[in-house]
Amino acid sequence: MLLKKILVPIDGSDHAEKALSYALKLAERCDADVEVLTVVPEVVYTPDWMRDYTEKMKENGEELLSKALRRAEEDKPGLRVSKRLEEGFADLKILEVAKKGRFDIIVMGSRGLGAVKRFLLGSVSNKVVNQSELPVLIVK
Repeated sequence: MLLKKILVPIDGSDHAEKALSYALKLAERCDADVEVLTVVPEVVYTPDWMRDYTEKMKENGEELLSKALRRAEEDKPGLRVSKRLEEGFADLKILEVAKKGRFDIIVMGSRGLGAVKRFLLGSVSNKVVNQSELPVLIVK
């Protein structure tokens, strides 16, 4: 299989950082494009008191993506790396972006930042692995 497009979902966790490093090395070897994705929760109804919080989540997501792009440029100059911020449920958005974007592989960390959420709902990486139509590489 020839890899030309690699999707890397990140959330700021150590596992996501390792996944990004691995994806950059893989992209360099395969001459592939990398898209770094972060997903923030979608808030359908935002009362006034929560607007600042939802905007802060988006700002944090953009900051996380910008940091990842700077790191990619420092570690692997010349690689084609883009960023993308989405709103919604992380697992569903990752799968949607991967399919619509016609990615060849998803490279992601084995664990993220949400321990309580993972306990209640299951891990994002587990859901992506089980529901993805394309290969998923989990990095520990």
